[in-house]
Parts: sequence; structure tokens; C-alpha cells
Amino acid sequence: VSGGLDSSATYAMAVHLQQRQRLPAPAVRGYTLDFAPGTPAHELEYARSVARHTNTAIEECAPALKPVAWYLQRASERCDLPDIPNGAMMLTMLETARAQGARVMIGGYGGDEYTGVGTAGMYYADLLSELQWTGLLQAFRRDVPQLGILRTLWWFWRQGVAVLSPPSIKQFIRNFRSVPMLNPWWLDSRLKTVLAHRRVVNAGERNIKVARHSQRRILRFYEHADLHHMMELSDYRSARCGMEVRSAYYNKCMLQFALSTGEWTRQRGMEHRWLHRQAMRDLLPAMVRNRRDKADFGEMVFMTNEEIRREHLNAVLVRREQWLDKDAIEKLRTAPATLQDIDVRDWVLWYLVCCDAVAG
Repeated sequence: VSGGLDSSATYAMAVHLQQRQRLPAPAVRGYTLDFAPGTPAHELEYARSVARHTNTAIEECAPALKPVAWYLQRASERCDLPDIPNGAMMLTMLETARAQGARVMIGGYGGDEYTGVGTAGMYYADLLSELQWTGLLQAFRRDVPQLGILRTLWWFWRQGVAVLSPPSIKQFIRNFRSVPMLNPWWLDSRLKTVLAHRRVVNAGERNIKVARHSQRRILRFYEHADLHHMMELSDYRSARCGMEVRSAYYNKCMLQFALSTGEWTRQRGMEHRWLHRQAMRDLLPAMVRNRRDKADFGEMVFMTNEEIRREHLNAVLVRREQWLDKDAIEKLRTAPATLQDIDVRDWVLWYLVCCDAVAG
């Protein structure tokens, strides 16, 4: 129970079913991670508000901080990328729950994807694709008082007309973009060429026939390689603790519901996940139900990278010189590192060490 909308909703619903003797399990208990106050990952006040609202106890566990050697050992065992620091941090929860007799850990994974975290105003593309003129008028009447006429018209154009434009027009506009989607500045020129070629080969969108635009977005989430990689790591992590991980959001019924409903059921102006929040109004405290921010667990990779910089990086740079742009990596190695400045550079450093371990 992180204190976010998804895990809190799952826990509150489980308690609700248990109180009515409809829970298909012997019992349910809540667990949350106890990060230091003032850090971006601290969200105990939200989890504690769920505990008070449900009149239950939610156990607070310290996050697991593993040394780099632990991850390298996992990479050797799996012959694959090891867990990530902001995933391994949950090991204390899993181990505590298992020691107390639990066999399954249920979380809020998938809630973002299927209950409506998308681009603001995306419902205009849905309404246009289905020619719902009455719905468009209602959306305008709802948005103009909140956003103003100019911003509403921009949403209608950018998230409606432009999104549904033919691919040839979209590509023409993309050709004028000054900043590429991702500049792999850390790679050697040979690998940059290989990557650029693969991007061109895989640039075309699959021709998925859909009734409304948001269905395409949901299907992309469902098929996203990174999502499946994270779920594999989650399964591996839980299995090592003798546990099974599940999510109420990753199931056929939830996916079918997401595909069967339009984006206007998930967004209302600046409020995303509208339907989810409405459905939980009696089961969750307002503090959680109306929450708009999310915790940032980047401090876990930041702390791990401190050890990487100190004890592992020099040897990796010697072994993998052919992978990397020397000047770029040298800047990365000597750049001042602070918790407030965590970005893609920290993940480059982390995955460089992981790929080195897998390559052997």
C-alpha cells in the first residue's frame, strides 16, 4: 500500500470484501515502505491515512538497499539483467509478508496504464474518431470554464485533429523537430549507427484497427517491451522470496473494460483517472483519492550509483571501451551527483554495469 491511488484502492477493496465475508482468501494485510521524511520517496502519510480510513494496521517496512555485488550475483545466476534498485527495495516487504504466512503480494501495477494516466485532452481524439458531436460539445462546455477558450482550442487541435492526421503528415512535421526523442550520447559511434538503423526499421506503426484512438494507446501499453521486462523482474523477485505477485489491474476484465470505454470516462479537463476516483469515493480517504503527485524512487538508484562510481566504474570502462563514447562517459563520471538531479544519466550508469555483468 504505497499510498498511491492504485495500490490503496486495491487494498481498500480487499478490506471491504473481507468485512462482508466475500474475500476469496483467508485474510489480507497491508504493507508499505518507510522512506525518510523529506525525501521524494516518502509517502507514509498517505498509507497511514488509508489505514485510518479502513480501520486496519498497515505494516511499515524499511526499503531494502542492496550492494552492487548482490546485483552482479543475480545477473550471473540469471544470465540476464538483474533486478533494479527501485524494485529490489520491496524485498523487505516480501520477506516480512512471507514470514507472516502470506503467499501472494498484490500491488497496484497497471493502474496507470488502464485507468487513465494519459495526455491531457486525449478524449478529443476519441470523440472525433467516433464522430460524437454531442460529446465534443459537452467537452468544450466542460473545459472552457476551467481552461479558457484558447487552451481548449489548442487541446482540440493538438490532441484531436493533429493526432488523427494521416501518418505522412505526422512524419513531415517530425522531420522539423530539432531535438530527437532520445539521443544516445553515451554510445560509441558504431553502436549509434546500429541503433539508428534499428529505429528506422521499426519506425512504422502497426496497423491496428481500432474504433477509437485511446484503444491504440492501451494496446501499446499492453505490448510494451519495458512493461513486460519489469513484470518479469517482479515475478523473479517475488519467487525468490517464496511469494507470488499479482495485480488487480493486469487481468482480462480490466483490459476489456479499458478498451470498451472512451478516454472521456478517464479524464475530465486537468483531472485524470476521473472514473477511478469517483468509484473509490466511499472506500478511500480524500487525501489519497484526490492525490495528484507520485513518489519518486530515484534515490535508490542514486545511492547504488555512488558505490558504482567509487568501486566498479573504472574497471567497466576498460572492459567495455568499444561500447562507449569516451568523452561523454568521462563527463558522466566526473559530473557532480546530487539526489535532486537524478535523470537518465543515472540509469545509463546503472545499466552499463548490468550489461557488463551479463556480457561476462
